[in-house]
Amino acid sequence: MKVNLPEFRKIKIRWDKHVPIIIVISIILVLGSLFSYYKISSLQDLIHTITQEKDKNLEELKNIAIELEELKNEDQYKRNEELQ
Repeated sequence: MKVNLPEFRKIKIRWDKHVPIIIVISIILVLGSLFSYYKISSLQDLIHTITQEKDKNLEELKNIAIELEELKNEDQYKRNEELQ
């Protein structure tokens, strides 16, 4: 008994049409990847810079809060002195 397998057609590629299309699509994908990489890198740098600035501002705010508390205590001490 002989098994009949289906015959497959050979894929005919027209190199004059398909290769340029594949090259153009590859170039577009590479350029898109590079653009995305540089955009992500610049955004990461921006996030890092903003985070450093935020930390610096928080430190300044803590120092100002400490100074304000000292001034309030000094002012309260002067008021108590005046009352006596």
